[in-house]
Amino acid sequence: STGAQAAALIDVASGRLLYSSRGDKPMRIASLTKIMTAIVAIEHGRLSDRAKVSKNAFGKEGSSIYLRLNEEMNLKDLLYGLMLRSGNDAAITIAEHVGGSVEGFAFLMNEKAKVVGMTNSSFKNPSGLDEQGHYSTANDMAKLTAYALKNPVFQEIVKTKVKKVPNPNESWDYSWVNKNKMLSLYDGADGVKTGYTKLAKRCLVSSATRGGQQ
Repeated sequence: STGAQAAALIDVASGRLLYSSRGDKPMRIASLTKIMTAIVAIEHGRLSDRAKVSKNAFGKEGSSIYLRLNEEMNLKDLLYGLMLRSGNDAAITIAEHVGGSVEGFAFLMNEKAKVVGMTNSSFKNPSGLDEQGHYSTANDMAKLTAYALKNPVFQEIVKTKVKKVPNPNESWDYSWVNKNKMLSLYDGADGVKTGYTKLAKRCLVSSATRGGQQ
């Protein structure tokens, strides 16, 4: 049983939905949005590219990896900051670099949603901050995650518990601990993303592999 307002369970290999409770109900998804942000960036960007932190990204509200204005970081490291610490500053930096603008990136997100077969979802931003017309469903997020987990770069990032990244501003490295406590609490856990806003409440997409089944 689950106390969630909506839930879905999917087999990653086959994409078969095994369980769904109110799975097609459109809801706010908070930072679960970043699953889409990550897979779009991995597929459309070059991981070795260096992206620059704009005024728009610097000091973005909500969770942050505390990037400085005009700081440059390679796309792969930004993706770790996005998925482990849920950095909204990383989300905007990634979106502007890969999509040219937040709007341009949101277009790519919605195009990818169509490809994956997400029929009840609409993306307006890369961070998941509450915005009119930004929503998805449990079933759609299950489909998206099963798709994303087939990408080895995505899979590696979301199962990482701690990541150290060079910090150009200080003599010490950034050290990011994954906010996803399931990685330590649940046997076989290997991802994926937590989310929270006051309106969305607590959201979770979790993945585990046991007996060869994810």
